[in-house]
Amino acid sequence: MTPDDVNRYNLEGNKLAKKAQSAVKGSAFGNLFSSKSQRVDDAIELYKRALDNYKLAKNWIECAAINQECAMLSAAVGESRDAATFSVEGGDFLMRAKEEEKAVGLYKEAVENFKKNGAFDQAAAQLKKIGEYYEKEIEPEVAVEYYKSAADMYSLAKYHQTDSSKLKLKVAELYSQQFENPSRLKEAIKTYEELADEYLSNNLMRFHAKDILVKATIIFLVLDDDIGAEKSLDKYLDMDPSFNNSYEAKFLRNIIKACREKNSEEFSDAVAQLMKRTTIENPMKQMLGYIKQSMGKTQALEGDDNPL
Repeated sequence: MTPDDVNRYNLEGNKLAKKAQSAVKGSAFGNLFSSKSQRVDDAIELYKRALDNYKLAKNWIECAAINQECAMLSAAVGESRDAATFSVEGGDFLMRAKEEEKAVGLYKEAVENFKKNGAFDQAAAQLKKIGEYYEKEIEPEVAVEYYKSAADMYSLAKYHQTDSSKLKLKVAELYSQQFENPSRLKEAIKTYEELADEYLSNNLMRFHAKDILVKATIIFLVLDDDIGAEKSLDKYLDMDPSFNNSYEAKFLRNIIKACREKNSEEFSDAVAQLMKRTTIENPMKQMLGYIKQSMGKTQALEGDDNPL
């Protein structure tokens, strides 16, 4: 696209946006024969045409501004769900323009309007999006609050319990990485245990409970509490009898023993055996690395084939 093309699209967008503004105001005579709702509908149609031109010009700031205008007009005539949709689209354009904080503001507006309409799943989706932004910005505490709110919203929506559970897992995962914050680590354990209970009561999900309980047990070792780890493991094995004879249970028993004896070689051997059976995800890898460092090792996990 040439600069002339960009300029032409922007000029056309500006012209249509001005027409839309005039359509909202109407005229003294014309207003006698048209309702406010009709004028808003006409204006929004013109704004949408302006938006198409700004998109072609890749003028994301103006695209966002158009969506904000449409959101305000929709809200003014009681169409809060449409207002929410326009706010989401405006936020997405601001993200493309690298105006992330402003985008978050529009997502928050969308959340409130979706909630007014009982569109809890859509409100949750925006809260999750905000949480992902703050996680990317390395602000885990802020991210967690939005993930929690998103999980709550999903729990209010039909057929979205799985989405709610996934976000609770995300919260527990973020808490589990705060190695110097015992209260957060304990919250992670509590969340994992609650989710395991949920999973075990659901025949479709119960197979995944074991993975969660493994993480909960490891967090006790991050807390340097091998006694708590052992007691909890016994409790978890009672909760899920299929867990008892698994290689994961054997692995946990071995690392609990290694931690109690401060035997870093035995700990590494146990991790190496586990890695032969399964891929260790990064959050668990980080926990195991922290435990090993606490046992005197100076180097954390590096690479999937390094057992610590």
